[in-house]
Amino acid sequence: MAKTRPFDKFIFGSVAALVIGGFLIFMSASLGLLARDGAQFPDVALSQFFLGVLGGFIALIVVSNIPYRVYRKYALYIYIAALFATLLVFIPGLGLELNGARRWLDLGITTFQPVELLKIGYVLYLAAWLSGRRGKALQRPLEGLLPFAAITGLVAFILLLQPDTGSFLVIAAAGLAMFLSAGATVKDIA
Repeated sequence: MAKTRPFDKFIFGSVAALVIGGFLIFMSASLGLLARDGAQFPDVALSQFFLGVLGGFIALIVVSNIPYRVYRKYALYIYIAALFATLLVFIPGLGLELNGARRWLDLGITTFQPVELLKIGYVLYLAAWLSGRRGKALQRPLEGLLPFAAITGLVAFILLLQPDTGSFLVIAAAGLAMFLSAGATVKDIA
């Protein structure tokens, strides 16, 4: 008989609460847009439920069954692919400019923001990089701060060109929290 992995009820409950809360907030925020555009609330709620909640749950099951060592092994490639996808917004005809910002890719049937992949790729790569450097090593500038600044600076350069300051601030805050958690000091950042 196959051994099953332990199920963390607290994390599952936390994720479920965040998903339900996010779904309700999205629905609340959408009411004004629905009234303006003439769309029907049940249609939007149903599509968001199936695409967002059920699609996300399926992705959760698939991704959680991949051993973390696989992510660690391919983290650099995922990061590079996410950077490349984010750069595609600058290609005329493929990148879509709205309100002075180039943040979307026009895929024909839909649009897509590659920064969402970059958020995942950055966190995966930074986690893999930090896992090999702990404590005192991170406090030496050549081993800690400078590589961290280069990894984060590349993301900053691309996102601030679009401009997408909000996404960069989210990514930078996550990166800073990870860097400090791994053993860097506030003095290093200052």
